[in-house]
Amino acid sequence: MTTVASAHVNMRVAPSALEIIDEAATLQGVARTAFVVDAAVSRARTVLLEERLRVTATEVEQIKRLLTEDREPTDALRAAAERIKELGV
Repeated sequence: MTTVASAHVNMRVAPSALEIIDEAATLQGVARTAFVVDAAVSRARTVLLEERLRVTATEVEQIKRLLTEDREPTDALRAAAERIKELGV
């Protein structure tokens, strides 16, 4: 099995957007590619977190009730906290 260290992404970008990206990358002292990848990964993590943390009204009430109780965290709560940590949030 072959391990890929990186993959290629090709995209078209408006010149005005490219100017802004290049200026920001220069200010950060990083290459354009590093800047774009960092921004894309950051946004992707946010989207994933938002999607994974959607809760119903019933779940909100359960959370409120649990937050007011004086109890030790459960294994499920510890696991959820670990998943959030792994997402880099």
